[in-house]
Amino acid sequence: MKSIFILLVLSIAGITISAFNFSNKTNTMLNETFEVPENINAIFDKSCIMCHNKESKNEKSRGKLMIDGLSELTKSQQISKLSKISKVVKKGEMPPEKFLAKYPEKALSDAEKKSLIDWSKNYAKELAK
Repeated sequence: MKSIFILLVLSIAGITISAFNFSNKTNTMLNETFEVPENINAIFDKSCIMCHNKESKNEKSRGKLMIDGLSELTKSQQISKLSKISKVVKKGEMPPEKFLAKYPEKALSDAEKKSLIDWSKNYAKELAK
């Protein structure tokens, strides 16, 4: 009886330690050092953050990308978001035409598009190392 009790206590301790170690591994997977250069932040502020932020009323935009939440993602999620930024800017899908009809001053210049595409591709490669 005593050995069963000891075995039970050891099993519970083992499970508790395993769960603790797993949660620590999950937390260390977050890339809290995600950095956005000032020139890219300026582009985000001008043309993107209005819809792609945690407080946005546009659920679809929030669901696709929250610029102010990028640092809360894992590296693999960040790489995925950076890749998506590059693709939609390159295709001319962002900012969308309907948005630009209302806010033409939010349009990206060719130089801003190039900066966003180059930064997102290069930073994704850097994170993937």
